[in-house]
Amino acid sequence: MMLHRAAQARVFVDLHHRHHRHPRALHRLLTSATKKNPRPLHRESMGPLIELCARRGFVFPGSSVYGGMASTWDYGPLGSQLKKNILDAWWTDFVELRPECVGLDTSVILHPNVWRASGHVEEFTDPLVQCNACNHRLRADKLLEGEYGLSPESVAATITDGGMVGLSKELTRVGAVCPACSSPDLAEPANFNLLFNTSVGATSDSQESVSNVAYLRPETAQGAYINFSNVINSTRKKLPIGVGQVGKAFRNEIAPGKSFLFRTREFELMELQWFIKNDPVEAEKWYRYWVDACLKWLSDHGVDQTMVRAREHHSDEVAHYASATTDIEFDFPGLGWGELWGIADRGTYDIERHIDATIRNGDNLDDDCTDSVDDASHKRKMKKKKKKMEKKAKSHPLLYLDPETGKRSVPRVIEPALGLTRVMLAVLSSAMDVESIPSTESSGEDTTRTVMRLHPRLAPIKVAVLPLLKNRPELVSMAESVHVSLASRFSCDLDVSGSIGRRYRRQDEIGTPLCVTVDVESLSDLSATVRDRDTLKQVRLPVEEIKSASLDDLLKHFK
Repeated sequence: MMLHRAAQARVFVDLHHRHHRHPRALHRLLTSATKKNPRPLHRESMGPLIELCARRGFVFPGSSVYGGMASTWDYGPLGSQLKKNILDAWWTDFVELRPECVGLDTSVILHPNVWRASGHVEEFTDPLVQCNACNHRLRADKLLEGEYGLSPESVAATITDGGMVGLSKELTRVGAVCPACSSPDLAEPANFNLLFNTSVGATSDSQESVSNVAYLRPETAQGAYINFSNVINSTRKKLPIGVGQVGKAFRNEIAPGKSFLFRTREFELMELQWFIKNDPVEAEKWYRYWVDACLKWLSDHGVDQTMVRAREHHSDEVAHYASATTDIEFDFPGLGWGELWGIADRGTYDIERHIDATIRNGDNLDDDCTDSVDDASHKRKMKKKKKKMEKKAKSHPLLYLDPETGKRSVPRVIEPALGLTRVMLAVLSSAMDVESIPSTESSGEDTTRTVMRLHPRLAPIKVAVLPLLKNRPELVSMAESVHVSLASRFSCDLDVSGSIGRRYRRQDEIGTPLCVTVDVESLSDLSATVRDRDTLKQVRLPVEEIKSASLDDLLKHFK
């Protein structure tokens, strides 16, 4: 029986929460969807992916034994390995293989003045609206975009032109109601700061001292900016120079919603700060270069290009720190188009703000000679202080000293910033497929299979070694020998239990590119069968050749 898509989504979410373990029922639903819909169910809803991720050990609900905690997820054995593989691939391609790039690892908790100077304390906000009837909180801009079809550009323009008052008028114009209870009684929208506050050191029992307040970083970028001179001096590099950094970031999102890994309050970032000379022509060149480089990286790692697009921000959408931004967006199942990779021309904004803030050091340079100050001595003192600070600004350590001209200048920054868990979701979403399989492989079971077509570089397990019969010690022993040899070079799995057909299905679902089957003939001809995940083709190779081969060597047999 074919279910309505909304009902199907609820079925799969229910399966996920109840830890349902009936893959045949899942296959039937997925297959019927594939036959009758132009776009299969697993591309329409996040439910099938959530179910598979929980069942196979990619992602589990956070704190599940305590009933769960909204928007928190734990990464299982396969998920943690997939994350590591994506991170390693990005780090290799964007840092290690580029002679202009170096790595950095800065603190999660920075001096609170860093975030005041960068503008995050004042500017890092989302428009919050609350339902007076049920107290449901949500983002006003996403309500207009998601429920009433307004474009991000028009909503951004409304906020830019009219602020919260203009946004309130727009909500009234469209007749906005609460999506949770359908009540029209919505409070006036207000800016909500996304920074996570924390306290450092001892605080009194009654209240937290202002001097103890700090913030969990919402991005890794600021750590690179305040360390610019340290990196330049220690590496002796010239512009352009890239500083790559990965690590945890935290944003107190208003309502992450049911978006799986797409929007969470705790996540990991992979960011590159590309420092260049402050020249508009050079900036435009590098800005376009990094957009193209990021698109190519996604394509090279198997992300479905029909689900990817590059969208340049309208001037009203650009963040307070950027002069231009392009979002590489992905068509997430059940969610639609959302940001995957952001490439921003941050100009000289960040470095200039940190230079200004560290020179002032709590003093306000605007309190110089003003008409309100009558004391001539005070006026002279302020003028002298201002000149001293201006002189200090010209030799500030965050300025770049050009070794050729001997002049100091503020470097410009192009930033490609990618969320690790968000790209993991895109990789899984584009890799998941449901297809019919030849009857020769079905062994009388379902004639469909769910397969993760993960790029071999990213796949958590590269090769699975399968002894055909677990009750034949000599077969298991030979399989163990193959596994030990291969596992010394890349991640492998020794899969012994279950019929060979079920084991193939299991490895297909977790994205293992190759399976090596040791059968009875292997004892006499000292060869084993290598099976390709995508084509289902098989080749017979000598065991010793398999044991010494690289992953690329084995994959060449199926290209």
